[in-house]
Amino acid sequence: MSIDPAVIGWTAVGALSATASIPLSLRLLHPEAPQRARIMRVHYICALTVPAFGLTHALIAVVALRPFSQTGIVVASIALIALCMQLSLGNELRTQPEPRSELLKRAHLAVMVAISAMLAIHIWLD
Repeated sequence: MSIDPAVIGWTAVGALSATASIPLSLRLLHPEAPQRARIMRVHYICALTVPAFGLTHALIAVVALRPFSQTGIVVASIALIALCMQLSLGNELRTQPEPRSELLKRAHLAVMVAISAMLAIHIWLD
């Protein structure tokens, strides 16, 4: 039984979307929610699954040795490295006392947007 790399890849995209939507929806819908810490804990746990799915997708795709765009693979590799940076930024944000650094929050958001753009390029090329 073999697993299609695309299935794992799309699972990673879904995990990224779900993870990114948690703090965004919390900020837009419930900015002063008393259960904010509990909701953000779900974001932290989900954030750990994104690189895991991405790495699994990469390993399965390499084993499958199907035709691919070299540029798409390079972009995807950079996105995987950026996911690790994103975890580090997120962990730094989580451990900082309130009020958190606005600059760090903006960097965390910017890296997420960059990762999303790189994933879109990877999907388009491969």
